[in-house]
Amino acid sequence: MSAQSSRPGLSARIGMHHGAAALLVDGRPTAAIAYVTFDPDERIVRQFADAGVELFSFQATCDHDYYGLAADARPTPDQYDYGQFRERMARVLRAAPQAKVLLRVSLSSPPWWDKAHPDQLMCGADGRPYDPEHPVPWPPAAPPPGKRTAPSFASQAWRAEAGAALERFLAAAEDEFGGRIIGYHLCSGAWHQWCYWGTMENVFPDTSPPQQEAFRQWLKRRRWAGVRDQEVPTLRERVRAEFGEFRDPTDRTASLAVEYSRFHSEVLVEAIAELTARARGAVGPDKLLGVSYGQFVDLQRHASAWHTSGHLAMRKFLADPNVNFVAGPTAACDRRPGRGVSLFASVTESVTHRGKLWWDESDLAAPLVPAPAGAEALPARSPEELRHMERREFANALCHGAGLGWLDAHGGAGPSADVRRMVEISRKALYADRSPVAEIAVVLDDVSVHDLRCDNRLTAPLVTEQLAALGHVEAPFSVVHVDDLGDVARHKLYIFLNCFHATENRLKRICQVTRAPGATVLWFYAPGLVGETLSAERMERLTGIRLAMDLRAAPLEVRAAGALGEAEYGTGDLLAPVVYADDPAAEVLGQLVESRRSSTGPPWRVRAGLVRKKIGGATAVFSTAPAMPANLLRQLAADAGVHIYAADGEAVYANRSLLAVAAGAGKRPHVRLPQPGPLYELFEEKETLLRTGEGRVTAPPDGMCLFYRGTRKQWEALGA
Repeated sequence: MSAQSSRPGLSARIGMHHGAAALLVDGRPTAAIAYVTFDPDERIVRQFADAGVELFSFQATCDHDYYGLAADARPTPDQYDYGQFRERMARVLRAAPQAKVLLRVSLSSPPWWDKAHPDQLMCGADGRPYDPEHPVPWPPAAPPPGKRTAPSFASQAWRAEAGAALERFLAAAEDEFGGRIIGYHLCSGAWHQWCYWGTMENVFPDTSPPQQEAFRQWLKRRRWAGVRDQEVPTLRERVRAEFGEFRDPTDRTASLAVEYSRFHSEVLVEAIAELTARARGAVGPDKLLGVSYGQFVDLQRHASAWHTSGHLAMRKFLADPNVNFVAGPTAACDRRPGRGVSLFASVTESVTHRGKLWWDESDLAAPLVPAPAGAEALPARSPEELRHMERREFANALCHGAGLGWLDAHGGAGPSADVRRMVEISRKALYADRSPVAEIAVVLDDVSVHDLRCDNRLTAPLVTEQLAALGHVEAPFSVVHVDDLGDVARHKLYIFLNCFHATENRLKRICQVTRAPGATVLWFYAPGLVGETLSAERMERLTGIRLAMDLRAAPLEVRAAGALGEAEYGTGDLLAPVVYADDPAAEVLGQLVESRRSSTGPPWRVRAGLVRKKIGGATAVFSTAPAMPANLLRQLAADAGVHIYAADGEAVYANRSLLAVAAGAGKRPHVRLPQPGPLYELFEEKETLLRTGEGRVTAPPDGMCLFYRGTRKQWEALGA
């Protein structure tokens, strides 16, 4: 044991504590908030330590960092050099002697390995190794990588080499610094997030020899006939669709493309699992291991990124017993102060359900958003705006029981004035009742993406824009993988954004939840269309509403003018099929906007695009169009018995003990509590009594409120 490691190795695990996942260090609940940077600056680390931060994270590599964020640890086949890691670790410990480190460890392939194994490199759709002339820079404005080729995730040679390098590095790190390291964040792929390299560059990986052979073996295991010489489908076969936006499951070429899409994600998850298993063998059971995976939100900004990223095997990934935490960036769909929302990037309730911690990487102070990024993802324009955004992100993480890392890519952003108070709040909140109170479940499905045309004209409004609108319903919501529905807590309102794929078993499991007495269910676009065939009858069996299809492409736009309120919403892109309600037993709440922009034929006749129907003791609602606005969603939630916590469209986050309301600067939000009682604002440290359970409350100047649902005295007694 090195002299720098003053005691035996730390023990860290994720466990349930007061109703939510928590970081336990040596058995003690610990605030899971960290300062994260690539190259630690002693001065900045000291400032965070002085503000009470215990956890620190920085970049190292066991072999080669693709983005040049750490010096090569294996410059030649026979040479290992961990000098930079030791020097960075020494910097952190000089500045923060009591630091606990969650070490970022990148895996790639050293330049010499690429030269020695040209047949093991990832290839694009053109069959050539990925070697972009102008790669997307990451972090933004960073110089291009020193080498641009990358290994195939299917390469057994690379997995063995990287696994051995990882084991060797982790053993050295544990031997020297085991008393300071609580775990390891393994990084690889595009943006260190285990996406295929080239995801944002229309490369359409991977056609390398290892990927080709692994795909053939995959098909054989699934008893496909005539696949001895089968290759990865061509670019045209992968991106097209036979039935409007959907692949035709009865067409062999389409089915092979869908099968490849499934394999494409699962082979990446297999690589992760192989490497996490080797890491676990090196560090033992008492250290955390985590990776970034399952990005369901921001990948929609690029036309083909969700399809080609490799992030469409969430169920398989979450089954990995060696992964303790899952990290992801703050969603960039709408970060604006006041009007924006804080959204996590994945199915976070499913992550927690599997006993893992969601770790939110907040890059608000120095955005790492890869291009293209809209105005909604731009940096704050003033310190006041940044304060609002960071408080909102902190409140969301706190209410969800998530970890939070302040990600400072360039190493120059010291702690804000709020950091000390955030640390204090986080530590006390661990001893409050942290149980979730969400009565809305947003249901997402990665499997259904395989059955879609490879673009984002449908998925961007259906997922990214819809989640942003849901952020203003004024009630907290869970985000759940469709296959976990029967296992997680029951909710009052279920919102199925993209559940197009429905086998018989899946249909039955879903209906056990959605037909339960008291449940209200909102379905979008074409729920249940895809199975062994494309079937309107299956859509009716899933939703309980008779649906019909028109194969002419047209905008998916609805004009609502019924009991839910008035609004016009949807997408102007021409999409097919157009699915609409044709059920005389359903209440019409909105109609398709009559359009002459259909691709062929005469103008549309008016058809029902938003309907509601009682099905036994449950209620089903169907919308043709995506991107339903918050006012309709809010009324639907209220009708379902969901408690609405605010009154002016604010983003709301809550658990059993905390309530956060993101009002605009200078505004006093109108708050509604489930029962009358006191509120204690944790930043301003002011107490308010709502005798009737609702009323306008005084907010901090930036408008971001974080309340403890009790008195100041009760708050101060927590953990005492």
